[in-house]
Amino acid sequence: ISTNVIAGQIGLNYIWTVLMGMGLPALVAWFMGRKNLTITDWGVFFAFNVFSIISSTIIEIIMIHFDTWGFSNAKCRLIGINFLGAPIEEYIYWWMAPILVGIMYLVFRKIKEIDTFPPAIESAIEYLAYISSRYMNTSTSTDATKYLEGEGVSPNEGAYVRGAKKFPTWIWIQILLIAVLIYLKRYFKGNWLIVLQVSFIFACVAFIGELHAIDYGFWAYNKQRVLGIFIFRIPIEQYPMYVLSPMFECLVIDIVGRRYFKLR
Repeated sequence: ISTNVIAGQIGLNYIWTVLMGMGLPALVAWFMGRKNLTITDWGVFFAFNVFSIISSTIIEIIMIHFDTWGFSNAKCRLIGINFLGAPIEEYIYWWMAPILVGIMYLVFRKIKEIDTFPPAIESAIEYLAYISSRYMNTSTSTDATKYLEGEGVSPNEGAYVRGAKKFPTWIWIQILLIAVLIYLKRYFKGNWLIVLQVSFIFACVAFIGELHAIDYGFWAYNKQRVLGIFIFRIPIEQYPMYVLSPMFECLVIDIVGRRYFKLR
């Protein structure tokens, strides 16, 4: 990724990736639809982000408490600011993700008729294929990375082992999220194709960002807190989250917006 060259110069690889990976697509989406967004849209957007910041912070605290994932600055220099048990970069990632989803959903829904993927998304598919192949073919790049400290570290997998008993905490969050999605589905009156488009773009951004985080040694999963099946060094239960999370956010924006903000 070209931004890594600049990031390497200033020594903030991961924060640069978060800001560019999440912030730049959000900025592009906003620029494309800035003239169509109303005060009501912005009210829904800010209310949603307050909700997202609170809920994502709670989830992060829970995951850290159960030691589901950990962090390392052995290879990737971080800002050095810790917040509630994690590097501030981790929370910035969580906080910027709903900004990207929220902006895209509010902009895309302004398009009255959407019956196919626009050219921008088709280009994203091609870019995803390119960047994924780049990381999949450079498995030795993390061989020298030291994830966390202690025994049971597996740098080639972006994972470590800590804890006497196996308890896959991350999968339970997803089961709960699926149950909530099923419940919210009955109240959703928006365009499902828009939801799928937003979810797809977010999944591309999140997948690439996570590959980068693992490749640069910032992020590693605890094998005792996941199912234990890794694909490209990412736990198998993480993949559904790339789609479930933005789908949930889109439904919340639409349902709450229509009910409390008269969003049309």
